[in-house]
Amino acid sequence: MILKKDENDPVHIYPYLSLLKSVKENNKIVDLTYDFESNTVYWPTDKPFVLGKDDGTWLETDKGYWYASNSYGPTSEHVGTHIDAPIHFIKDGKTIEEIPIDHLICNAIVVDLTEKCADDKDYSLTVDDLIEWEEEYGRMPDDAWLIVNTGWSKYWPDKKMYLGTSLNDNNDDKEKNEDRLFDLHFPGVSVDACIFLIKEKNICGIAIDTPSLDYGGSDDFIAHRVWLGAGRLIIENIANVYRLPPIGPVICIAPMKIKGGTGAPTRIFAILP
Repeated sequence: MILKKDENDPVHIYPYLSLLKSVKENNKIVDLTYDFESNTVYWPTDKPFVLGKDDGTWLETDKGYWYASNSYGPTSEHVGTHIDAPIHFIKDGKTIEEIPIDHLICNAIVVDLTEKCADDKDYSLTVDDLIEWEEEYGRMPDDAWLIVNTGWSKYWPDKKMYLGTSLNDNNDDKEKNEDRLFDLHFPGVSVDACIFLIKEKNICGIAIDTPSLDYGGSDDFIAHRVWLGAGRLIIENIANVYRLPPIGPVICIAPMKIKGGTGAPTRIFAILP
């Protein structure tokens, strides 16, 4: 909104700008996104993220100005920090551009599973974990994102440790990787927890600091199917969740708007209370 004292003296009124300035000055913004680069972790059967300089760029032109341009690919929508749209596992589910904006700026809660996952790398978030969280912090807010902190970010970007596997690093050996695809070991979210959240709570998305909502050894991706089947959203490979408090942050999610996309690389940050 712009109010004018006179034609030459506009007064800009943005009531939220002073709040955002205070948030920035007090270091209350946390980047939850990994860089997209050559060592970005990708799903074993996908192609890695590759960034290359375009020919004839990254130089001073003959007209005296600097010009740089890159190309990237071939890669998957589901590489690095990314969001899953329902169509990823649901035939008639929403695609990326159909995700409502109000599902991308939300309150967030954080469930800490670091101790349990340290003892069991195949651990999955349970209903009991959610009930215990509410007993300590109160009822989950409506229309919020649930962020699962497994502690797995300590392994990023060591692909073998992060995926918990002996997969061949050479992606050209795709057949061998597919044979070992279910010999992965990292934490996830149980299907019972997904059903509980769908039936009993009003959570619009789950974000997790591992490669998948389903634990590494899953061969049916049932948590994905149930959660996305309810029209909910998933973020995988979220970073820096250890910096978030259990309750109070606001999460801001900006996926690449790919028309017809099943997922998208995503920039995510949190504003702390």
